[in-house]
Amino acid sequence: TAVKLAAALTGTTGHTGTVAITGDNPTVTQLNTISTATDGVVTATTTGTAAELALLTTAANDVITLTLTEGVAATVDQLVTINNATAGVITLNTETKAEDYTDTAVKLAAALTGTTGYAGNIILTEGVAATVDELVTINNASAGAITLNTETKAAVLSDTAVKLAAALNGITGHTGTVAITGD
Repeated sequence: TAVKLAAALTGTTGHTGTVAITGDNPTVTQLNTISTATDGVVTATTTGTAAELALLTTAANDVITLTLTEGVAATVDQLVTINNATAGVITLNTETKAEDYTDTAVKLAAALTGTTGYAGNIILTEGVAATVDELVTINNASAGAITLNTETKAAVLSDTAVKLAAALNGITGHTGTVAITGD
């Protein structure tokens, strides 16, 4: 269990094996303690508010499956921080699924990577054009409308047909050149 593992690994460094946490939902503090003690992959499943889960300092390759508890929508910054702390699936709460987000493509792609069930609308803030990879990530994660910023509308997008189709699926208003390369 997380209680036993955290107690056993407190103050430990240099452990390289995989640590699989079983039993009740581990706390953020327990997960952070265990992850700090090992260079191996930590696997676990837990729930918490976005504010609580944003305190995770676990490694990006730790496979921690997370579920946001109901009540308050996560912010883009919280989702980015949570995503940086796990390679596991992140299940959004009802409020986050419906929240509309406005931010840069870089932050929105980082926020929505690994999430499931997002249905809110996305607005890309002005300043920098989104890349094809960012648009693919955002589009794959969102069932809502995506409003491009001026720079992305006019951007030259160049990639494979498959990636361009995934990037532009359901998006209107792109006026820039689209160049298909490779397979």
